Amino acid sequence: MPHKPAQSLLIRKLAARAAVAFSGKSGRPVNPRVQALATLPITPGEGTPRGENSMAVRKLAARTAVTASRKSGRPVDPQVQALAALPIRPEDQATRRGYSIAVRKAASRAAVTASKKTGRPVDPRTLGLAD
Repeated sequence: MPHKPAQSLLIRKLAARAAVAFSGKSGRPVNPRVQALATLPITPGEGTPRGENSMAVRKLAARTAVTASRKSGRPVDPQVQALAALPIRPEDQATRRGYSIAVRKAASRAAVTASKKTGRPVDPRTLGLAD
């Protein structure tokens, strides 16, 4: 599925953060470019021109951080934990269907990666979306 450059960068930043977090526990080295990408901040308007997806993206990033912290043992800020506990509602997502699917696919891939590490089962719909 084609992405706009900003959307691709956003998804790459989320994937880089998950990779760095999991590498801390597994001991596998991470490419320096991936580490650099993981340190870049996710800006509120990134991914969409008007920033309408910023809340969904922040919730998704918070969920990734909490999942990674469980495996690595690093503490997570209480605000991040609270944000991760909130459901992603339709009004949080972009109005354009293509981008919300891209965000859902990124979340599904992060969930599958986390389930391999934690051993928790993943919903079949999540597995299908992660392919």
